[in-house]
Amino acid sequence: MSEGTTIYDFHGRLLRDTFGRDLNDRHAFLLFTLFHTHQIDLAAPVLTDRPLVLQVCPITQRHCAEALASVWSGCDDPRAKPAYSYWGWNGEWEAYHHVENLAGEEAERLRQLIGQLERHPFVSRIVPED
Repeated sequence: MSEGTTIYDFHGRLLRDTFGRDLNDRHAFLLFTLFHTHQIDLAAPVLTDRPLVLQVCPITQRHCAEALASVWSGCDDPRAKPAYSYWGWNGEWEAYHHVENLAGEEAERLRQLIGQLERHPFVSRIVPED
């Protein structure tokens, strides 16, 4: 798990290493939100194509969808297609409206997911974007 990765696969790598396929849609959309709204400070230079980078800024919705789809890559599962989480987050989950109105239980679960990701050897800390 300690070898580096590219900036393009970084978020997918975190998801695969930390959670594997044990993600339900509710948690996947919270992680989508996290990656779209939080900066990740790296524990060391782990990005093979960006060796001087120690902070990864929040990513676009499409990049979030691609990262989540990579978890199910090679499976006959609708979540293996980026469109599944992209349209799920922007549609039924209600995107920014939902983010701004996280229920107490969801906010707590988001904190727990952050804690799990912060235990990954690539990650120093995860902070909300300014």
